[in-house]
Amino acid sequence: FGTPGPADPDGFHQRTGCWWHRSYWSMRLPWLREQSGTPIARFVGLPEYVLGELLDTAPMSISQASGTGLLDLRTLRWDEEALALAEARPADLPPLGELDWHGRLRVDLARRWPQLAQARWSPPVGDGGASNVGSGCVDPSRAAVTVGTSAAVRLMQRIPAGEPMPRLPERLWRYRVDHDHVVTGAAYANGGNLFAWANRELRLPRGAELDAALALVPTGGGRPADPRFGGDRAPGLAPAGSGELRGLSFSTTSVDILAGLMQGLCDLVAEDLGVLESTIDKPVGVVLGGGAVAASVWWRQAFATALAPRPVSHQRNPEIGATGAALIALGRFGDAIGLADIGRTDELVLPTTAGGSHPQYPS
Repeated sequence: FGTPGPADPDGFHQRTGCWWHRSYWSMRLPWLREQSGTPIARFVGLPEYVLGELLDTAPMSISQASGTGLLDLRTLRWDEEALALAEARPADLPPLGELDWHGRLRVDLARRWPQLAQARWSPPVGDGGASNVGSGCVDPSRAAVTVGTSAAVRLMQRIPAGEPMPRLPERLWRYRVDHDHVVTGAAYANGGNLFAWANRELRLPRGAELDAALALVPTGGGRPADPRFGGDRAPGLAPAGSGELRGLSFSTTSVDILAGLMQGLCDLVAEDLGVLESTIDKPVGVVLGGGAVAASVWWRQAFATALAPRPVSHQRNPEIGATGAALIALGRFGDAIGLADIGRTDELVLPTTAGGSHPQYPS
């Protein structure tokens, strides 16, 4: 794009929590201008576009703004260098939401939907922060490891706007949940989609038969594997197709391969969790969440082994993101720990699929 990037990449990373990377608006906006072929009046994300059609005002929430890579996380203003890299002015972007912003339906829509006329709309929040709250991980004592289609490990801290933040290691990102809380962590393009691939291509046994077969594989076992089938999330550079399976023989089974892929993700998370703990200088407990780990006792136990000696538990409720978003909207961060349905990693989970006798591994 004709620019060498930030003058001080580390300083840029510390301020914005992000990198100069194609995942973020600092690189995407110039590309969109180049590709559009027509003048662009303003850039907005999907939440701002939808809310702009529905509400009287629709600023960009601090949570959503922090995910663009253009926000200074401490001042809660657009970062000047990030704007220069994005070839954008503040007027090209949505206004930033104030601390106590709540929206109302536009007058014409309130007449159309009178039941919603007095509803108070809350600022959109990123799914990572919402998942932490839904897992009961709202302070530095516990990290959330979430495995749905993809996966992430995150730690939440209360750091109000204007206060200094712990130094951010090069391999981690940091976002705002709201004006008072940040979440720091790492994300992976692979999670439950590893099971979906194995189930599609390897003709795995199903239900209780699969659980019984996995129970014969010791945690830490399976075939050695690099699970990065979908490549790396930022800042990693491995492209899609970087996954590997090693040590295969004629006695290798489909379950051995699945276990190796599951274990490979556990090992990636364990490595990044150690880096995450360096930001607070103490070990943390871990809460596992998301549909993929809710469905698999073996995977939960593999995580517990990989993350030992830390205490590891799991959130039984697979809808942690929706639960967390509701708690954030209500301002009930303090209730998150008490409301979290946390159990042991080795316990069975009741069926979650309607009409099924066994919870399915989500894709």
